[in-house]
Amino acid sequence: MNKIKLFFIGLVFFAITPNLSAQKSLHFESKVSLVNPFVGTDFHGHTYPGAVAPFGMVQLSPDSRLDGWDGCSGYHYSDSVVYGFSHTHLSGTGCSDYGDFLFMPTYKDKSAESFSETFSHNNEKAWAGYYSVKFNSSDIFVELTATPRAGYHRYHYNKNDGERNLMIDLKHRDVLLDCSFKKIDDKTIVGMRRSKAWNENQVIFFAASFSEQIKNIDYDSITKKLLVSFGQNLGWSSKIEAIVSLSSVSEDGALRNLRAETCKTFEEAKKLSENLWEKELNKIDIEGGTLSQQRTFYTAMYHSMITPNLYSDVDGQYLGMDREIHKAVDYDRYTVFSLWDTYRTLHPLLTIIDQKRSKDFVNTALDMFNQSGILPVWELASYETYCMIGLHGISMITDSYMKGIRGDKKLTMKAFVQNANSTNRIKQLEKRGVYNPQLFGLDAFDKYGYISSEKEHESVSKTLEYSYNMWCVAQVAKEQNQETIYEEFIQKAQYYKNLYNPKNKFIQPRVNGKFVEDFDPKQIDQNYTEGNGWQYGFYVPQDIKGHINLMGGDKIFVEYLDNCFNSTEKTTGRNQADVTGLIGQYAHGNEPSHHMAYLYTYAGQAWKTQELVRKILNTLYTDKPDGICGNDDCGQMSAWYIMSSLGFYPVCPGSNQYVIGSPLFDKATIHLENGKTFTINSKQGKNTAYIKSIKLNGKKYKNTFLDYFDIMNGGSIDIEMDSKPNSKFGKKESTRPQSEIKDNLITIAPHFEYEGTRTFTNEKQIYLNSINGNILMPTLDYEDRNLVHFGDRNYTRRDIKTNETVTITAISTSKDGVESKPVVVKFNKIPAGRKVKLLSEYDSQYTAGGEEGLIDQITGGKEWKLGAWQGYSGVDFVAILDLGKKQEVNRIGGNFIQETKSWIFLPTKVNYYVSEDGINFTLLETINTPIHERDETPQTHTFFTKIPFSARYIKVEAINIGKNPDWHLSAGEKSWLFIDEIIIE
Repeated sequence: MNKIKLFFIGLVFFAITPNLSAQKSLHFESKVSLVNPFVGTDFHGHTYPGAVAPFGMVQLSPDSRLDGWDGCSGYHYSDSVVYGFSHTHLSGTGCSDYGDFLFMPTYKDKSAESFSETFSHNNEKAWAGYYSVKFNSSDIFVELTATPRAGYHRYHYNKNDGERNLMIDLKHRDVLLDCSFKKIDDKTIVGMRRSKAWNENQVIFFAASFSEQIKNIDYDSITKKLLVSFGQNLGWSSKIEAIVSLSSVSEDGALRNLRAETCKTFEEAKKLSENLWEKELNKIDIEGGTLSQQRTFYTAMYHSMITPNLYSDVDGQYLGMDREIHKAVDYDRYTVFSLWDTYRTLHPLLTIIDQKRSKDFVNTALDMFNQSGILPVWELASYETYCMIGLHGISMITDSYMKGIRGDKKLTMKAFVQNANSTNRIKQLEKRGVYNPQLFGLDAFDKYGYISSEKEHESVSKTLEYSYNMWCVAQVAKEQNQETIYEEFIQKAQYYKNLYNPKNKFIQPRVNGKFVEDFDPKQIDQNYTEGNGWQYGFYVPQDIKGHINLMGGDKIFVEYLDNCFNSTEKTTGRNQADVTGLIGQYAHGNEPSHHMAYLYTYAGQAWKTQELVRKILNTLYTDKPDGICGNDDCGQMSAWYIMSSLGFYPVCPGSNQYVIGSPLFDKATIHLENGKTFTINSKQGKNTAYIKSIKLNGKKYKNTFLDYFDIMNGGSIDIEMDSKPNSKFGKKESTRPQSEIKDNLITIAPHFEYEGTRTFTNEKQIYLNSINGNILMPTLDYEDRNLVHFGDRNYTRRDIKTNETVTITAISTSKDGVESKPVVVKFNKIPAGRKVKLLSEYDSQYTAGGEEGLIDQITGGKEWKLGAWQGYSGVDFVAILDLGKKQEVNRIGGNFIQETKSWIFLPTKVNYYVSEDGINFTLLETINTPIHERDETPQTHTFFTKIPFSARYIKVEAINIGKNPDWHLSAGEKSWLFIDEIIIE
């Protein structure tokens, strides 16, 4: 874990449990007192320390940071200035939003330029459901707590004769689209805010009730700030309390929520919040471990019970995905589904300890489908952000479904087949008036059995995650006896095989039919989602045995795992702040790695799983502010700690098997909703990370996994721990967890080999290879119908030569006649003698295949993230084009792209020069950009010359805008130029 300076928090609330110490077995009365909400607020944890009820609608917390990646939650532990306390916050995310309705108690009047205050962590306290801070200069003391639908404030004005004011900022943080407020009576205000950030059209309402009468309200229509005055402080210390409820529906909805509050005072709300948290935390009792480990455990439980957030009002109403008002019947509606993260561990954990809410999450997702036609990907306040990849609404629902936690069965299957099949997805969305649906490569996945890197960015990650999603659909189809659907999707679940390279045994990107030549598994690039070839090379949770067999068996599989965890090399490629918590090339700070330590168990070396899991638990988590080694991602990082410290982990959600790891505590008891308990007894000694033997409900147990229903039926598991590895435990294949696709096996698509890019000038030598089947005669589509020569008769390898532009379609077929998906490639012949010499250096992530990629007669399309575009950071683009001989040219044009949100701007101008000798150039023409730098619409533009000319050499010079302009969100950073292609007519 990358460490930055640690700060010690002397949390006063620990004083209420003086008997706590680091003895072997700890006993305590209040688990709330063990929660430290400051954990994760330092480094890149992105959590917030404020008050929230379990899964609560209101997240009332201080705002100390207004922007930046480490300001996603609105707070960072390194800050010393607080701007106020807003009512909505995101916990552990990698993007910013929320921060609605900022409240700030103050003595300042309306003329103040800033209402911010400095503070010290010495005067800051927090535990589950409570936060407080004392300002340095004004001496105002602020206390916050929260119930499920309201935030409670208590302000202590300690300045004698000071004017007790409250600033309410309706413009704070995000781009404000609209706002309003009105005074209902002498103690009540309501208001509305519509803003644009991650959610591009978020609407939220509030109702605030105060303990004292409002004397006056000043409103600044420019800054959108209200200054609410309660008059002078009549004593040395005076308290004002406020209750604030929210609603996605209306001001009346917020008022109904406010009036439904049973707590009338701050103390009542504080007690209720602590009781609610104690009830949730009591779902798991632990004994043993150090005080620090117990704090870490219960803080992790706390963080895993913050999101998803309650979204429906007391009467069930909520704003739907279709922007209409709906009513949740017989369930509570939730929001903030970070499913790319949370399907892995958080939701499987909650199916054990919170089945009621787990069913609500399922019904929420199904209603989202009814309202929008899609299951949630990364939903925020009834808006689909499409932030991450995959179809993990399917993953979450499947895991619950297979455990008996279900919504409507027919609706579930309808939602699955209309989301997971690209043709169905297009049709059903077009019925809703969506004619350009977001597919993210799903169409290529369906058509070709994998996503090629020139078709879609992050192609490897998307292929792998879609494959797992398809397996999930197949499991539910099988349970419902939908055989046709099962066969379709269990075959798609194997498409990961089409990216398996038999030469290096990695799952890696393919471009134009071949595996990329310069593949480096430690490189983080556009082919992966926040990761590299090591971190995604083992992501086949649905068919681990099949993956092991592809690689050549257990021994080789384990060797590759060892190489990953033991690597001394650093990651290369793009700077990726999410890739943290490194052990070798394993990155625990980001989700794609989370299952990897448990994979050794599938290959018969469970002791290595135990060793690594214990190392991660002990080195990558603490009870300090920087105690989470990456974004907590709505509780996923925390859930990993909980499940792994209990001793079992869901490697493949939907399978109902939990792989046994290395339990951390002497004893852990899970209190189930059905009234039963499941107890893990694992008496710890010095360095006892390894399992010697197991008994389940008193009987000898040899398996290295637990079934979900073993847990839910109650009972106990007794694990004898040891300081020495037990290599025999889990060695027999019959004792290992099961992850294998055995039926409807696919034939792997063939792959091409050739030097260089798809372009050539005279002749192209091509080889076509099959992994597990014969290659059928390729279908050839010539532009000029010239001959293509086929070589030997080895039907697992073809030798092809062509001297003309050609498109080749090839498939493999197994001995049983099962055909693979087709591979379609194209080779482009360019005029002989034509060359490009680059005088600028492109970024290694965006090469377009090298110099020839700029004249391959294939434009980059509309997506800059694909491999066809060439990227230049902070520099001008300069290149010399050699036509081979002097030629008449009607016009020449450089094709560029602009997407300002991604720091990519069109050049300010493009200069074209001509030359006879390639040394002395004369300016031919300058083409200025017709598109303004502030135009945020993603678009391409070709800077064509207007004057015909004759030349052999042409120099193209595109002038970079330089640094991002002052108005840009990332002003001052290096801007980018992206080019493809240089068009010659």
